[in-house]
Amino acid sequence: MEKAPVTAIVQTANMADSVRECLETLRWVEDLLVVDDHSKDDTRDICEREFGARVLIHKRENAA
Repeated sequence: MEKAPVTAIVQTANMADSVRECLETLRWVEDLLVVDDHSKDDTRDICEREFGARVLIHKRENAA
């Protein structure tokens, strides 16, 4: 599949049970960036290993 020259940014926090479903919809993007709020589960590992995402760890601020 040819990928579009687009960067998708996804915020995560302990989403190992649901992150695959989200990232599957983004297989068409060239660059996948995940900003993770210090997940304690396998979220980051799934994003990196299964989807080739770049993962940044950053505390979410001002979240309601």
